[in-house]
Amino acid sequence: MSLIVVLLAVGIVLFFFEVIVPGAVLGTLGGLSMLGGVVVAFMRYGIVGGACATLVALAVLGTVLYVEFRILPRTRLGKRMFLHSAI
Repeated sequence: MSLIVVLLAVGIVLFFFEVIVPGAVLGTLGGLSMLGGVVVAFMRYGIVGGACATLVALAVLGTVLYVEFRILPRTRLGKRMFLHSAI
């Protein structure tokens, strides 16, 4: 159980940093980590456990991405991190 939680948490954290650090490497590693967590959940707990892990991972990922794209740019820190003009 702890391996599943660790893999999903690492995947979420890597997705969080992917928005801040461009390059798609962190997002790819985050996706693979989350996929690994879901696969381990399917192997250990069957279809029901894997489906629950998938739903939880997608819900948490959606929440993190919502916070990053909707709430973070409106904060003082977010205004300093994101570009507002094109070159």
